[in-house]
Amino acid sequence: MERGTKESLFVLTLEEAKRKLLEPREPLNVVASCTLEQGVERWTEEGLDERAQAFESNVPDELGLWVPASGAATRMFASVRSSEAIARLWEQRKELAFGELWEQELAACHGSLEASFWAVVNDGELPKALVPFHRLEDGSEEHALAAHLRFWSEMLGKGQEGHVRFTVQEDHCEAVGHEIRRVTEGVSLSVTLETQDPDTNTPVLLPDGTWLSTDEGDVFQRPGGHGALLANLSASDRGMVVIRNIDNAPSPAMTPLRVRWTQAMVVEAQRWSTTSQRLMDELNAGTMGSEGRALSWLKQFMHPSNFDEPWSREDLLELLARPMRLVGVVSNNGQKGGGPFWVMHADASGRQLVTAQIVESVEFDDSNRAMLEESTHFNPVDMVCVLGDSRNYAKWVDESRHLVSMKEVAGQPVRVLEHPGLWNGAMAGWLTRFVELPLDCFQPVKTVKDLVGRH
Repeated sequence: MERGTKESLFVLTLEEAKRKLLEPREPLNVVASCTLEQGVERWTEEGLDERAQAFESNVPDELGLWVPASGAATRMFASVRSSEAIARLWEQRKELAFGELWEQELAACHGSLEASFWAVVNDGELPKALVPFHRLEDGSEEHALAAHLRFWSEMLGKGQEGHVRFTVQEDHCEAVGHEIRRVTEGVSLSVTLETQDPDTNTPVLLPDGTWLSTDEGDVFQRPGGHGALLANLSASDRGMVVIRNIDNAPSPAMTPLRVRWTQAMVVEAQRWSTTSQRLMDELNAGTMGSEGRALSWLKQFMHPSNFDEPWSREDLLELLARPMRLVGVVSNNGQKGGGPFWVMHADASGRQLVTAQIVESVEFDDSNRAMLEESTHFNPVDMVCVLGDSRNYAKWVDESRHLVSMKEVAGQPVRVLEHPGLWNGAMAGWLTRFVELPLDCFQPVKTVKDLVGRH
């Protein structure tokens, strides 16, 4: 199996990094937002049930769960830095998974709400994966990592071995690994921990155009964002993976709904991939009418403008061989983040295509911001990816979609660089479909307030 090389997956020289940090970025050519029946599918209840039932009778052996979980909980607790905010949270402690532990800690901290709170959450330095999210029926706490494992085990059903990968920070591996061993004891789950390749870290530029240095005089490097995880995805031993963010952990009450939808999406992605392979086989065999059938199939989910010009057999084969993703989206109720849009770009084939992509809010400028404000759907990061046999994903990356932002590092204002986001520019050339999910399938925890009342 061909794997993407480090050189092709976001390993930059200092010269390349400086160019990306200083040169103006080309504005993204967003054509339109994806809306219902124009890029976003809405499945019937009957169709949903049929797909979910098909999963239960034929669980794909190649399936795995892949959860980016490298974040710390620092920002989650940023909103409760004041004594007043902690006092307000105390009033809601019965609705927090760690509420009982907080009450117990209060006595040990001589009645100090602040000291007891920060003791419970390890001064806000817990890995997000280990923050208690739910209180289970037996009274035990369930952190985010355990919630994902519980969900995956329930979705697969008895007798099925599950495969799960978490990507974490290097300094979190020991704590997270300990919890994985505890939670999975006696459970048919194969769980792997992996870290982001440090070679994909990016340097930090000072206002005077020099690099921020370490105390030892080396160029300071910071993680280059989740796009760098494309190398990890390339190395996966699964043919199909469900990708879900660590903070979008299924609560016990919402698990049946989310199981049903994930099962249905896996079956649909599998059928989609099977059809693609059949069409490629027909094209390679020169079967009569194969080009017409391939075009008709592609027109079902690609933008109509892509077919104004004729497609050769070779072009069709190249398109059908791409990795695929079926992406769940939810109605946009003002959430901050990305959403589904039609974007025009020149890809590795040299052709200008309008493709379905996930675009982050920070990628818009004044010329196209109105489309963002009028968009109808939001990306909760809940997708099924068909990885394919060829894992040279670098050719489908839109390298122009890196992000540059101003931050404060070591007390200095600096420019920092992030690679194209994993489900944004890093997957720009993937065959993509969007399907509308119920809003209850989106359960993010961005701040500690989102932990209140999770069941």
